Amino acid sequence: MKNKDLIIQLIKQDLKHQKLVSGLAQVGLEDRNFYDLEIISIVQDLMQITNDDLTDTFTDVYYSFMKEVSNVEVAELEEKTLAIASRCYEMLRSVVKIAERVGA
Repeated sequence: MKNKDLIIQLIKQDLKHQKLVSGLAQVGLEDRNFYDLEIISIVQDLMQITNDDLTDTFTDVYYSFMKEVSNVEVAELEEKTLAIASRCYEMLRSVVKIAERVGA
């Protein structure tokens, strides 16, 4: 499995987990981030994000996609999470490329 494919699969799994956690919160079972998988840290490592300034933007972009999954119906979850994960990966790559371009 290529690095890109691995990252997309990790993001996809995090999206599915986020959908589960947000669904549980809607019925009053909040986890207070106790069950956060911290997949973003693995994604950052795989994408070699070490710059603190870049980390903030990277995190903002990543979590904006995590919020997007709350609008996905459970019946469409498998299909749509792959598309969302792919878009998330591409946006994160763009953030990295822009940072490299401007010397951040």
